[in-house]
Amino acid sequence: MIYEALYVQGLHNDNRRTNELMQKARENRRSNVSIPWRPENERLLSVIFEHVFGKAVAYALDHFDSEINISVITDTLDDAILDEFRQRATNLLAMGEPKETQIKAYDREKNEPLVLAGRSSMTGNSFTRRLRNVTYSIAKEDSGLTFAADVLANSVGYQLMQNVKAKGKIDLNSRAAIAGHRLEHYFYGVTDGTGMRNPSDTIYRHPGQTDGNDSI
Repeated sequence: MIYEALYVQGLHNDNRRTNELMQKARENRRSNVSIPWRPENERLLSVIFEHVFGKAVAYALDHFDSEINISVITDTLDDAILDEFRQRATNLLAMGEPKETQIKAYDREKNEPLVLAGRSSMTGNSFTRRLRNVTYSIAKEDSGLTFAADVLANSVGYQLMQNVKAKGKIDLNSRAAIAGHRLEHYFYGVTDGTGMRNPSDTIYRHPGQTDGNDSI
């Protein structure tokens, strides 16, 4: 079973840090070209989905060699959220492909609109090439399968709450966070504390944890 968890306040704090950095960069920018910007606040469900999907892809690539199709089944979510899921999944599977982004801007000196284009690319490797063999589908349904998934998610959430109360500032994607759950040994995507820390536990860390640059 693919496992991922994060602190909600950790997500809010990351959004705040990112927006503050962007705002400072805009204030220090000296240019006649004005680029529109508004603070972004990532949606919790979309962030969780992206990380779970990424782990599902990693699991599939570890265990299967041929063409891979990942079928995502959710309960009844809004279409706007499903669109975000699809966009994040597509972006992940397109990792390493050349990408061009266009931004509408305005030249205040010439008093005319502009379209700025940014291009990015990276050298492909065996991992990004294998991503091209992965396809996916996303569907929503109200069924026994989604009901069972809800029950499992609720039981994991309960165990996390108990362990956080007992142990304090723990990494949610560590084995210690789900210790005591009856299915703890079947979860894929947890760390045992001896290797690299899960990125989510750094980016969306417990509100009481800092990296030395926070003022939380």
